[in-house]
Amino acid sequence: TDAALQLAAQLDEYFAGNRTAFDVQLDWRLVRGFTRDALEAVTRIPFGETAGYGEVAVMAGRARAARAVGTACATTPFSIVVPVHRVIRADGSIGEYGGHPETKRFLLDLESNALERAQTGRAV
Repeated sequence: TDAALQLAAQLDEYFAGNRTAFDVQLDWRLVRGFTRDALEAVTRIPFGETAGYGEVAVMAGRARAARAVGTACATTPFSIVVPVHRVIRADGSIGEYGGHPETKRFLLDLESNALERAQTGRAV
């Protein structure tokens, strides 16, 4: 479909370091309640930055729901487009990512390198 082609093109641009946000329409009916609130909060974490689970809980309106944010991130149907990889532990460690912290590290490094390249005009 056109939507799938648009998403594929945007993902290609993201992985090439040329896209910092997605503008595809998501079907938010796939998530409800606090899970939706948490994932919508995650979308407000800027490209190349991170926020702790507790910070996202506050952004979503339930300051004491850090564990629920973790569950929302772990079960999202919108991975990468909703950048749950930007949510980290309170101690600053990156934590898991579907059992693959190396994938989370890759995505965080990809964004960090794209930002540095944009700021310096040089390849990283």
